[in-house]
Order: sequence, then structure tokens, then C-alpha cells
Amino acid sequence: MGQFFARNGSYSSATTANILRKNQSLLFFIIFLAICLRFWRLWDIPFTHDELSMLSRLQYDSWAKLINEGIKPDGHPAGVQVFMYGWTKCFGTAEWVVKLPFLLMGTAAIYYLYKIGKLWFDDFAGLMAAAFLATLQYSVMYSQIARPYSSGLFLSVLMCYYWSKFLLENQNSFHYLSFFVLAAALNTYNHHFSLLLAGIVWLSGWLFVEAAGKKKYLFSGFAIALLYVPHLPIFFAQLHTKGLGWVTAPTPYFVIDYLCYLFHFECINYLWISILVLLQIGTMLFFKGFVWQNTQTFNLRFLAIIWAILPFIIGYFYSIYRAPVLQMSMLLFSFPYLLLFLFSFGKKISSPIFTFMLCTSLILNTYTLVVKRQHYLHFYQQPYQEITKSATIQEKKFPNQTTFMTNAYPFFVQYYLNKAQTPPHFTFIADSLAGYSHFRQFIHHQTNKYLFLGYIFPEYVKIAQEDFPFIVKKGAGFTYEWYLLAKDSSYLYPKEKPIIEVHSPYEEVTEMADTQEYDIPVRFLLPYSKENKYKNLEVSIEVKISNLSADGRLILELWQGEERILWLNAKASDFVLPTNEWQNIYITHRLIHSADCIAKKQEITCKAYFWNPTKQPIYIKNLSLALTEGNKDIYSLFQE
Repeated sequence: MGQFFARNGSYSSATTANILRKNQSLLFFIIFLAICLRFWRLWDIPFTHDELSMLSRLQYDSWAKLINEGIKPDGHPAGVQVFMYGWTKCFGTAEWVVKLPFLLMGTAAIYYLYKIGKLWFDDFAGLMAAAFLATLQYSVMYSQIARPYSSGLFLSVLMCYYWSKFLLENQNSFHYLSFFVLAAALNTYNHHFSLLLAGIVWLSGWLFVEAAGKKKYLFSGFAIALLYVPHLPIFFAQLHTKGLGWVTAPTPYFVIDYLCYLFHFECINYLWISILVLLQIGTMLFFKGFVWQNTQTFNLRFLAIIWAILPFIIGYFYSIYRAPVLQMSMLLFSFPYLLLFLFSFGKKISSPIFTFMLCTSLILNTYTLVVKRQHYLHFYQQPYQEITKSATIQEKKFPNQTTFMTNAYPFFVQYYLNKAQTPPHFTFIADSLAGYSHFRQFIHHQTNKYLFLGYIFPEYVKIAQEDFPFIVKKGAGFTYEWYLLAKDSSYLYPKEKPIIEVHSPYEEVTEMADTQEYDIPVRFLLPYSKENKYKNLEVSIEVKISNLSADGRLILELWQGEERILWLNAKASDFVLPTNEWQNIYITHRLIHSADCIAKKQEITCKAYFWNPTKQPIYIKNLSLALTEGNKDIYSLFQE
């Protein structure tokens, strides 16, 4: 029985050599698989929103402008932006060229994680951690994105590797200490959370440094701080912005969502990781592993879990009490140490059982990545590429018959339009048509047969359908939707009926004046269902206002019992023009934005009404509230 489980201590030198060769072969296979998953259809990997945002902030002719206009307002340290400024000047801005360094760093991180796991614990920990880092969507996807996440992952494990070599193997090595200082300094320039991790790692070193090495180690901290001094003006400028601006504060469900995302939202993955951990602990207890494990092993296991959770704790409370910054991407730097902790108990598992566990993990993670998560379907269809591709097809098919409009930044769309042989001309709503009323006026004067809308708020689509009522075609994917609308019904997309629809209990026109602040609401109960979070709530009402000072608001509320969990409003003055004609106001709410509340498994009361706080004359009619099908892929890369 003991020979079946034990991998160390009872083997001949020949057997040990065979195991080492086998483990090296497994490592090579893990890295080969990681390369395949990351470089799959390299030429077809499109830019994400964040990458195009980064490229748009490289369009400067001097380093000073890059720093002051491209980096300081961004919220990220200067390292990646400065590197990409030089990289793109030398090699261009093709997608595969921009992504290549990050793909390579994401792959190299797997090798260094293995080295750390072997140094801290054993081959089991190193290879199992490397296998999961190689095949989970979390690390695969961020390796394919040219932003500071893949680079931070690589730099964090590189820093930890040389930190470990210095403190655990040779505290007299200037070579190891120098590379630790350099890697830690690069982490400080990469991302604020990799800076945070570098500080945590350096402080942790005092648990291991010997008396003779304390001066050297203290000097290393001063060296890292000194190398960061040139970045301090940027750090303080970004600290003054108090967060990223568009990130919301995390909820208590963040941890659950994060853990589910790590393991692909699949029950079989949850079950498998549980089996792996329980099998390790059971084997260790069977062989009384707590007896032979030394103090250093326990200390490193403790450090692994501390490094994994402390950045999250700091980021969570910073986001709650100062400014929202916490995102799943920022925890990628500390994620490897969660893997090391999970696989730090398997020293006594035999080689055949270990090989079975490793291969099963690789197969299961790869299967759920490709088939269940459909990573390559969703990630390789990014909004700006898909919108311009669809618009180009329409322009070729019906030249000069379509008006093309988008709410995207012009640079993002123009990057892909520059690749098209016959690019359509887009009108950018953000330039001059940002208000709903201006957009309505513009649409009303269009003479083209077709209207193409891409990457646009649903309310704009509703306004456009007042003049272009027929949907010819539409598409949807991760964070985007596009619509081809027509004035006539020559090509008619099958109209989708609302799942639930309620109307105001009165049909005649209601005049709201100084005696009436609220009209009669409409409402319905939304039973709990996991599928409901992918649906939309749509509210509309017709109003007639002769004077915009008589402003009113269309209101949408969600209630769970006696608790109001959502309040949205649309101001009449944003939608209507003072023409004394009937005009529509719209609200569309994606229930996925209220997913945390829906997760409470309670009925939700959906309620809509019109509010007239000015108590001036406003005419209203046709209030409606509907539940409609939504875009199930809207956040497909991060949610179930």
C-alpha cells in the first residue's frame, strides 16, 4: 500500500531518474498545450475595447505628451504604455504584433510557476499548478490581451522565483537578489495591484531572512523604492482621480462569482478540484504527513494563501470605503499562489495516480474552455471588428443606401475600417448627437432606405425604430449588438414578442398638472429564474410638452418585498423637442445588471410610472412595461 502511494524516499536512483524524466515530459506537454490554447488562430485574435483604448493613447509625437495626456489620465502605471509606445513604433499595430509579447509572457509564467512550486513543495505542486494556469480561461484569455495583466502575471512569478532562490537556497547570492529587485521594480511599473503584491512579497521575506542577510535584504527594499521614485508624480496624479470612474463597488457576491469564473462555471470542475484537494489531504493524513513536513513547508503554504487573498481583501475594502477599483483581472497576479496552496498537500501521491490527476485536469479544463465556455467563439468576436465587418458587408450589398451610426469612439471603429477595401462612412453619435432628442431629429431627416446601428444604447434603437420600424437583420455578442433597420418591410426579421407586457389601465390622454405629481403605475411580478437575468425590461410612454421647463421623468423600479433594489429614470427633456407633438420616452434595463439581487431567489416586482416633479402641464398616454429577450452573450466571457 505504501509503495502505491509514496513517490519519495523508497525509490532507487534509476526509478527517481525515470520519474524526473517523466515529470519533465509532462511539463513540456503542459507548455505545448498552453501555447496551442493561447496562439490558436493567432492572426484572427481581434482587439478588445481596452486594447484599442491603449492604442488610442499612443498617438503622440513626444514622450512628454505620452506621459501627460496618455498615461496620467488612464489610471494605470506607465510601464506597459511606455513599452507599447516603443514596440508599436518599431513593429506596427497589427493585432498579432501588439499581442505577441503578452502571449509569450503568459506562457513563460507557467514555466516559472512550476519552478516555484517545485522549489517550495515538490513536482506535484509545481506541475498541477502549471497545468491549471495553462488551461483555465482566466489565464488563457488575459494572455491574449495586450494589457498589464499577462505581463503582471509573468513579472509576479518571476519576482517570486528569484525571491525564493535567494531566501530558500542561497542568501549570499547577489545574482538572485539583483534579479529579485529588478523584477519587483518592474512589477511596480506594471500595475498598482502588482505593485501591492511586490510590497507584500518583500515584507514576507523577513520570515526567512537570516541574520547575516538582513542588511542585504533591507538594501533590496531601498533599491526597489528608489527605482520607483521616477514614477511617483504619475502615481500621485492617478491617486487624485480616486478610482477608475467606470468600475462599480464590489458586492458580497464578488467572491462567489470569482471562484465560479475560475473553474468555468461548471459543476464537474467544482467536483474535480474538490476531489483533488481531498485526495491530497487524505493521502497526507494516511501517511501522517504532518509529522515529516518541516516548518518551512508550513510557512510557505501559509504565505501562498496569504498572498492569494490579501490583495483581494485590500482591494475590496479600498473599493468600498474610498473608490471602486477591484476587478477580476487585478487578482490574476496573486492567482498562482492560490493554485500553489491547493496543490501543496500532494507529496505522498504516487507517480501513476499523479499522472492520472494531471492528465484528467488538462482534459477537463481544455474541454470546458473550448466546448462549454466557447472561449474561441466569444473572444474572437469583439465588438468593433464585428460591427465594421457587418457594416462593410451591408455597404457592398447595397451601396449608398444605408446610414451607418455608432456610439463607439471613432478611433476604435476607424482601426477596423482602415482594413476594409470599401469602408462605409460612419456617423459617430458621440461627436454631435449625444442627446436623445438630437438623435431623434437626425434620424427623422434621413432619406436612406436602411439604417445600421452598432454598439449603441438600446434607447437609441427604440428611437430609430420610430422612422425605421423594420428589423432586417441583427447580431449580438460580447458587450455589443448591432441592428440593420429599414423603412419598409421588404426584408423583415421575425419580430420577437414580449414575454410579459402590461399597459396603463387607461387609454385616454392624461393631463398632469399642479394637482398630480404621479400617474397610476403599471407593474408585474417577475418570478425567480436563472434565465431571467439575461432578459431586458423595457418601459415606454408618449408625452407632449409645449415647454421644456415642464420637465417630467419616466421611472422604473424593482422591488424585492419591501426593499427597493433599483430606481432608474429618463428625463423628458432629454428625449423630446418642444414641438407640442407626441414623442416617446424609453428606458431599457438589462436584468443582468441586477444579477446579484436576482441571485437571492426571490420574486421581483417590476414597476413603472411617470413622475411630474415640476407640477406643470404635461400630457401622457400609452405607458407600457415589458419583459423581452436580451443578449445572452453580453458578458459571456466573464459570466455563466
